[in-house]
Amino acid sequence: MPEKESTTDRGLMDSLPMEEMGKAAELLQSIAKPAMEMIFEAIPHIIRFSRAVYKFYKKIPTLYVTMIIGFVMCFFGGIYPALFAALQAAEHSGLSTVKKALSVLSNEVMIIIEENKKDNATDADGDGVSDVDELSNKEFIRRKTTLVLTKMDPEKVNDALSSLYKV
Repeated sequence: MPEKESTTDRGLMDSLPMEEMGKAAELLQSIAKPAMEMIFEAIPHIIRFSRAVYKFYKKIPTLYVTMIIGFVMCFFGGIYPALFAALQAAEHSGLSTVKKALSVLSNEVMIIIEENKKDNATDADGDGVSDVDELSNKEFIRRKTTLVLTKMDPEKVNDALSSLYKV
């Protein structure tokens, strides 16, 4: 009996010619540099805003906190019982662990961002142009990946991410 040909789709990799995959890779590389610059610019502002909100939260009386949470749940909660249940579950399953882990991760991110600023200002060849601006997209991605991997504390990041996963 002759074998039937498999009609299952082998996935995206088999359906795209190598030329199209090369074009897609070039597009991703051209987008990566501006995207990383935007992320490195936005994250410090997000972290500062989060810390300011947390300081404000700690300063105001508990009654006001309860009122604000109630207001948010009533008007912006969407499905009120699900939001309330999610908040209670988070509180009981390790909200303090999540706070600690996010604090560790934000500190590590700030260290990386500061090192990134130093790296962006480096002009080793003295031509007046930052070395980062002279790199191709592929070299830029490699350099920034190396920067992140060498400047972060892998144990702290691993512990924080694993504690977030456990909660």
